[in-house]
Amino acid sequence: LQFFRRGKLWTKWGGGTWRVTGGTKVEMQLCGAVTLTFDSATAPTRFDYTAGGRAGKGVRDPAFAAAAAAPPDASPPCGSAACGSQARTLSRLRGHGPWALGDAPISGGRTGYAFYRGGMAATPDGVAKYRPLPDSADVELSIGGDTFLLRTEGIVGCYQVHVARQRDKHAMKLWVPMRHVSMEYTGWRDSGGCKL
Repeated sequence: LQFFRRGKLWTKWGGGTWRVTGGTKVEMQLCGAVTLTFDSATAPTRFDYTAGGRAGKGVRDPAFAAAAAAPPDASPPCGSAACGSQARTLSRLRGHGPWALGDAPISGGRTGYAFYRGGMAATPDGVAKYRPLPDSADVELSIGGDTFLLRTEGIVGCYQVHVARQRDKHAMKLWVPMRHVSMEYTGWRDSGGCKL
């Protein structure tokens, strides 16, 4: 499970929504209601769930324990007077999502990318690492043997990032798919003109 701002979430079965309904309770909508009860409101590691009369247990993926333990970033949100060039790209990535890389998922693009504290990222292929480049707004993402340069310079929408695969300079886009008002006619659209 990947929880994002704006009440969005991502699972290996697709996307959904979530909302806090009590101190340690979260309700998710994934083709039906699922209720999670976490072991802690501030540092959860386990949860019980109920869905459609069934119950079970879950745990935080141990691969992401370091991201959960990392201190919250002191970087100001993008748009504030103190927003530095590094904070601009990082504030667009962290907490927002799920990110898709390349084309729309229906056209072969892949989704399920998430950026966490401590330089950890989740991808459809597993855990990845990212780091801000010194004296730059750019971020380097390492997935397996590939390295990607992420850049927000020249981007108008806040849920888009330019991507260049470093081995061949192949240009792509990293974007957050959002339901468009006319989704039934146009499919997924990426967002532009929003404010962080």
